[in-house]
Amino acid sequence: MSDKIPTMLFVPAGDPRKLQKIPDLEADALILDLEDAVAHTRKAEARIAATHAITEHGQGNRIFVRINAFNTPYLFDDLDQVIVPGLAGILLPKAEAAREVEKVDWLINNLEKKRGIPPQSVALYAILETPRGILKALEIGGASPRLQRLCFGAGDFSLAVNLRWPPAGIQSPTLTIAKASLVIASSALGLDPPHDSVYPDFHDLDRLAQEAQEARDLGFGGKHAIHPGQIEVIRRVFTSTADEITWAQRVIEAFTKSEQSGVANVAVDGRLVDYPVYERARRVLEQVLSASEQGEHD
Repeated sequence: MSDKIPTMLFVPAGDPRKLQKIPDLEADALILDLEDAVAHTRKAEARIAATHAITEHGQGNRIFVRINAFNTPYLFDDLDQVIVPGLAGILLPKAEAAREVEKVDWLINNLEKKRGIPPQSVALYAILETPRGILKALEIGGASPRLQRLCFGAGDFSLAVNLRWPPAGIQSPTLTIAKASLVIASSALGLDPPHDSVYPDFHDLDRLAQEAQEARDLGFGGKHAIHPGQIEVIRRVFTSTADEITWAQRVIEAFTKSEQSGVANVAVDGRLVDYPVYERARRVLEQVLSASEQGEHD
């Protein structure tokens, strides 16, 4: 069963005012950002603030940290500071090669041992946001058992390939191809469905909903947010509707009855249902059950 996290909200680790709001944030997971949201001269302060936030709030919230990229001088200090009890996972930005994931995995493994954290309990997500990273999606995604999910970074990718971001209207086919490559690689490797990039205009909730729906239609399992006001829109898009749940229940009931009679296909609402359609319906109900159980434990 995949780890269903439809919303992940970025919180700048260098902004004390925003860190104080963590108990009131309702995203499925939080990402304390040590990368783009923190000035080079404030990295050390942000690491300390992130560690305090994890220690204080990590038991009641799923807290991830976006560290700095592999080829920066900050990565080791980032990991050494924030791998503490209560941390849910690490996001590695601008991932471009399997060896980067392997090295980060090795560092996390050693820090887990050093801090008395159960082995493999700190998840690793890789953010692909460069052309090289997109082309290496399969290698990066398969580089470590710790790596659970790929994420897409639209801003840096759009800059690299000379696209306007955010898109003015219809999404560029180049973006669609890049995103689809993450979905295909994730499925081939058995990873959780990938997460889509943030939408930067937090006042335009209609376009956010449209972009989130485009991502879900491609096979994404969630989307990052930069403002609390975006959370409910994203969660709604990535949550099965009442009609979808009813459809799934009817498909499973009709197909199960047909299969018991020796026929592995049946018509539901004038449409053929066979094993792939049945499996899709089963996954819909599985995700609903998983979300319900997660809500009971929150």
